[in-house]
Amino acid sequence: MYGTGHEQRSRATSGLARLSRTVVRRKTEGHDRRPFFESQQNRPHYFGIVRSRKFPDSYARPMMHLDRPILFLATANAKQARAFYEGVLGLTFVADEPPALVFQVGDSMLRIQKVEHVHRAPYTALGWAVSDIGQTVQHLRAAGVVFERYEGMNQNADGIWHAPSGALVAWFKDPDGHTLSLTQFQ
Repeated sequence: MYGTGHEQRSRATSGLARLSRTVVRRKTEGHDRRPFFESQQNRPHYFGIVRSRKFPDSYARPMMHLDRPILFLATANAKQARAFYEGVLGLTFVADEPPALVFQVGDSMLRIQKVEHVHRAPYTALGWAVSDIGQTVQHLRAAGVVFERYEGMNQNADGIWHAPSGALVAWFKDPDGHTLSLTQFQ
């Protein structure tokens, strides 16, 4: 009545593929998806999108179960962290909960956990993709942000590094010493 095992698996697989295409189409409706996917030709995993290694020109399927990340940082001074992330960076403040400050960052949540001692990572902890890095650096510098300079990196006068990939990157620190970055992809 329901077909052989092979026919059932085939129907289930085609149904999942159709559902995946529908989700991608609906999430990107009204937007030209081709430039994004073409620019990510050599990046199989990018912002929750999984590209097929076997068919690099095929449209990607979203990872339905892991498509809304929650970002985490830590602070030893919640008052300073809130002033920086809300007042300087302009993030939308959501709540001051006992364990964390909560901000909205695009479609994601940033939870800045309240701790006694912050253990800083020796690498970038959080970053943003921007469309005009020069303008963003100037705006943040006017708000008091100091951009980092790294020995051996050919950074311009604004502290912007031109990566071999063509991306432009600038780094700065939050009040707890976390390294944050801005990236303009080419």
